[in-house]
Amino acid sequence: MDDAAGRGARPTIYDIARLAGVAPSTVSRTFSRPGRVNAQTAERIRQIADEIGYNTNPLARALPTGRTSLLGLVVGDVTNPFFFEIQRGAEARAAKSGYTLLLANTRESQVTERDAIDRVIPLVEGLILVSTRMPDSALRVVAKQRPTVVLNRAMRDVLNVTPDNPSGIRSAVTHLAELGHTSITYLAGPDASWSNGVRWRTLRDTAAEHGIRARRLGPFSPTYEGGATAATEFLENPTTAVLAFNDLMAMGAMTTLTQNGFHIPRDVSIVGIDDIFASALCSPPLTSIAAPLYQLGGIAARLLLDDIQASHEGARSPVRPTVVPTKLNIRDSTGPAPANAPTPHPSDELSPEVEELIARVAEVLGEPGRLGIAFSGGVDSAVLLAVATRILGPDRVLAILGVSPSLATRERQIAHEVAAAIGAPLVELETHEGDSEQYRANGPDRCFHCKDELFALITEQVVTKHGLTAVAYGENADDVLRPDRPGAQAATNHRVLRPLAAAGLTKEDVRTIARELGLAVADKPAAPCLASRIPHFQEVTPEKLAQIDTAEQAVRDLGFSDVRVRHHGDIARIELPDSELSRALQPEVRSELNRSLRAIGFRYVTIDAAGIQSGAFTLPLVVKND
Repeated sequence: MDDAAGRGARPTIYDIARLAGVAPSTVSRTFSRPGRVNAQTAERIRQIADEIGYNTNPLARALPTGRTSLLGLVVGDVTNPFFFEIQRGAEARAAKSGYTLLLANTRESQVTERDAIDRVIPLVEGLILVSTRMPDSALRVVAKQRPTVVLNRAMRDVLNVTPDNPSGIRSAVTHLAELGHTSITYLAGPDASWSNGVRWRTLRDTAAEHGIRARRLGPFSPTYEGGATAATEFLENPTTAVLAFNDLMAMGAMTTLTQNGFHIPRDVSIVGIDDIFASALCSPPLTSIAAPLYQLGGIAARLLLDDIQASHEGARSPVRPTVVPTKLNIRDSTGPAPANAPTPHPSDELSPEVEELIARVAEVLGEPGRLGIAFSGGVDSAVLLAVATRILGPDRVLAILGVSPSLATRERQIAHEVAAAIGAPLVELETHEGDSEQYRANGPDRCFHCKDELFALITEQVVTKHGLTAVAYGENADDVLRPDRPGAQAATNHRVLRPLAAAGLTKEDVRTIARELGLAVADKPAAPCLASRIPHFQEVTPEKLAQIDTAEQAVRDLGFSDVRVRHHGDIARIELPDSELSRALQPEVRSELNRSLRAIGFRYVTIDAAGIQSGAFTLPLVVKND
C-alpha cells in the first residue's frame, strides 16, 4: 500500500478515511466508540491504520471529556530538595489510581505560577499547589475551575494539607531555651509565604513565654544564597541562636558565619526547617524541624483523587483541615548558649543627619523613669518606640496597643512584629470607644472620642500597673499643621507627650530615621483606623468595621499594596494607589474584586478614579467650617 501520509508526515484519520473509502467521522468512531461501527469496516480501518503507522492520541481523545488521567503538581523551585519527597509521594499515590503527574516549576514567582496554572488547567483533572505564593482569593478561583489541593497553607474553603508548623517551632524554641539561649533571630522567607507568617508568629509568642528576645530579619530568598545574604545582615547585630525559614537558608547562613570566624554551635546555634536529606550530611549536621514530606505528597494526591471522583458524581469533597505532625531532629548545630553572649542592639553606624534628629528627640524626652508609648505599628509610633528604646533601654519603654473593632487584623499583627523587631515589650489594651454615643455618631470629632478613650484607659489601667512616669504618642511636625486631627486635643487633655512634633521632626525625617534603623515599616503607607472608611454622620458599628476589614484584606490578597474600602451602605468604593489603578481595571482582576466584595455583603462595587485620598471624609468638613 502507498504511504498515504507522505514521507516524514504523521498519518491522520483523513489519510485512513481516503484509503478506506469512508468518512473521517467513521474513522474517529472506530477508535473512540467502536461499537457504533460495522465490524468489517472497523477491522479494515484498523488494518490500514497499522499499515501506515497511525497511532491514536489518548490526550486529544480525553480532552473533550475532561478525563485525561493527568494531575498537575505546581512547585516553587524544582532545585529545592524540600519538593523532591513531596513529588515522589504524590507520584506514587497517583500511579496507584492510573494517573500521571505533570510538573510545573514556578521559580518562586507569583506571576510565573499564575501563567503555569493557566497553561496546565486545560490538560489536567486536578491540581496540587505546593507552597503557593498566590493569594487566597486567586486560589479560590483556581479551585472553581478544577479540583484543587493546597499543600503548606491552611484554607477554610479549599482542600489543604499542612505540616504542624506551630508544634515544630515551639519544640525548637523550647530546645534553645533549655540550652540557655536568651535571644533568637528568625531569618524570614518570602512575605507571600503563608508558612513564613505562621512560623514567625509562633516563634515570637513562644519566645516571649520563655523570656527570650526574638527578632526577625528579612524577607530573604528561600535558597542557600538567601541564607548567606541573611547571615551577612545578621553579623551586624548577632544573637546566640538562629532559626531559619528552611534548611537551605540555614546551610547558607552556617557557611557565611563560619567564613567570618563563628564556630557553630559554640558561638551560634542554628535550627532549620524541613529536614531535607542534606541536613544530616552538612558540617555540623543541622538540627531541623522534620515534616514527613513523602507522606504529605501522598495525602495531597489522595485528597485530590477523592475530590475528582466526587466531582465525576456531581459532588465535591468536604473541606476539612488535614494537619500532619512534625518532629524536631536534634543534631550538632545547636548547643549551650555562650557565657559571654552579646546583647542585640540597634546598629550604631548612623549618619550624622539621623544622629542629630535622634539627639533632638532625646533632648525633648529628658529622663523619664519609664515611658509608655501609644503604639500602632505605623512608622511614626515605630520610630518613637525605636528611638526611645535606643535612648532609655528596653526596660524603661513600654509599647501600648489599643485593640478594638476599629483596628484592622493586619495592623494588629504588624504592630506585634514591629515591636518584637525593635526589642521592646508590648501590651494590648482593650478599648471601648464603640460604647460612646459621640463616637458612634461619627462626626468630624470622632477621632477625639477614640483617643480620649485610649488615653483615659492608659491612665487608669496601665500607668500604675507598669510603673510609667510619662506617656507619649507619635504625632509629627507635619501632623500639627493638619486641621483634621481632633485626636491631638485628647492628647493635650491627658498630658500625653508628642516628642517627634516637639523636636520638629517632619514625616520625611521620621521615614529617614526608620530606614537607617532598618525598620520594616519605614515606607509603610499610612493606615488610619477602619472607622475612617465610613462617611461622617453615618453610624459606626462593629458589623460595618468587620465588613471593611474583611474587604480590605480581600483586596490585598489580590496583590495590591495599599487600599481603602469606603463603606457607603451597600456600595463599596475602593481606593487604590494611582500606580495600581490600571491593574484593577483588567477584566480578570475587576471580576475577582467584584466577586470577593459581593461575597462579603456589598451589593455594588466601584473603583474610585481619584485613587487613595487621605482625610477624604473629614477634610472637606473641617476646612469648610474654618
